[in-house]
Amino acid sequence: MGRWSVHYFPITDKHLENFMRHLPRPKDCVINAIELLGIVHQDIAGLMRILVGNTGVGPDQITDIFRWVYPDYNWRFHPIPISYTMRSDILHHFSNIPPGRVVFGGVTWTGGERHVILFGKSADGTLVAIDPQATQRIIIGMDAVLKAYLALASEVYFLESDAIHGDGDDRMGDDRMDES
Repeated sequence: MGRWSVHYFPITDKHLENFMRHLPRPKDCVINAIELLGIVHQDIAGLMRILVGNTGVGPDQITDIFRWVYPDYNWRFHPIPISYTMRSDILHHFSNIPPGRVVFGGVTWTGGERHVILFGKSADGTLVAIDPQATQRIIIGMDAVLKAYLALASEVYFLESDAIHGDGDDRMGDDRMDES
């Protein structure tokens, strides 16, 4: 296995346009995110929403999901505590994300509640935050992401894997997204 690094996942406008949040639940952001990534399909995601109820999915369960789907890699979350002065440094961290890719991540609000967000770049390289639970799902641009998600956060976190990073491999694992 390779060194730990943020894991990039492919995402397309088509997947964002086709996503429908069936059977919404108050804490279904993780399920919505893995559905957006093409890891689970709509019918399985619906069953997961029924099962999760109001409890949500915790970090250990999330890494277990990724271990199940991508068994060749180990998974962990990398939390980064942030202060007001560090918020722009966190955004700079996003500059390494390749266009057309997202990072499975999120924020911990100052009150302790966690929320999953897919941070990434559109095909043209614009920074985006995809909130899998919000009505206005996509927040575009650095300033907007800073204002919408990092202004009230005490921590930002990213999913990392130990996938081997080689030429042409941007840590996206295998592409499970169905293009149909």
